[in-house]
Amino acid sequence: MKKQVIALVCTAALLAGCGTSDSTPGTYTVTLEGNGTTGYEWTYTMSEEGIVKETAADSKYEGSDGMTGAPSTYTWTFEALKEGTVTLTYEYARSWETVEPAETNTYTLTVDKDLQISAVVSTAAPSTALPDVSPEAASLADGEGILCEINGGIISFSGGFTTGYDWSSYFISDDAEDIVSISDYDFSKGNSQMNVDGATYNYTVTGLKAGTAEIGFLYSDVSDGTIGNNYRIKCTVADDLSVTCEDITNTPDYSIDGNVITLAGNPTTGYDWTAYYVTAADEDYLSISDAEYTSDSTDRDGAGGIYQFTLTGKQAGTANIGFSYHQSFTADSLVYDIQFACTIGSDLSVSCEKLN
Repeated sequence: MKKQVIALVCTAALLAGCGTSDSTPGTYTVTLEGNGTTGYEWTYTMSEEGIVKETAADSKYEGSDGMTGAPSTYTWTFEALKEGTVTLTYEYARSWETVEPAETNTYTLTVDKDLQISAVVSTAAPSTALPDVSPEAASLADGEGILCEINGGIISFSGGFTTGYDWSSYFISDDAEDIVSISDYDFSKGNSQMNVDGATYNYTVTGLKAGTAEIGFLYSDVSDGTIGNNYRIKCTVADDLSVTCEDITNTPDYSIDGNVITLAGNPTTGYDWTAYYVTAADEDYLSISDAEYTSDSTDRDGAGGIYQFTLTGKQAGTANIGFSYHQSFTADSLVYDIQFACTIGSDLSVSCEKLN
């Protein structure tokens, strides 16, 4: 059995797949959509070698220039080798998860004596039928009522285990994986202080060496990737490898240097910082430049970096401005919203301080 992988850069919708018998005799092309920013990838297995062979694999990014997080179209072309029937099974999944794939497409290819290919295609997604649950547990499906408790290196989340949503962990800071390890969660159903009707998901963070690491925990729909909640946790490892963690979900990394505001972010995730004026009148007092992004690494795919916004005074007075971190193409994707109160001097110099 041969397994081929189209690797993606790093929340996913169920994706349509199709196949076409090409104008070139004896060839067949599989076409699928995917989104590399979600962590999902398409892989396929071939039921039998020697009947067809892959001759080409390609991808085409569907977003406009400068846009991150848009889907791509992936194609695989197969050539007939001999008469027979072979099945290609494509699965769309995250390699680190053990849940059912978000989508499975099956292509049964029949090669006739003239080496022409015909196909039968079927698509299956995981069942979305869920057992009856209480309104309280059902409300956890979109992240409402989620609780987070931290006790040293033990991080616990509530969740609705019958809702189709699940928790997953990931590393944020560059060296986080060298400083801490994150266990798979252990899980208890209902009737706990954390969650009466759902479940409690307990992660253990273990120190590997002294330092500070940022890690994340994502609560999302296992079938289509819809995000219910996303937590950002900072863990400090002491010299004795003891671990203490704190929730910094609503505290983005930022700095103020005169008229320049710097915010940390990672556009490879599909998220970007967008500036705005709190009221229309604020625009009369200063202007905000487009973001200037600088990556932390020039040789590592997926590295984060910093966004810098330059503020220019127009007239003396005060103005409130804000910055939101979200995916422009996904509703309800806001992660951070941070606002600043700025004072513009008579010389049009600008100074700001954080509001919220």
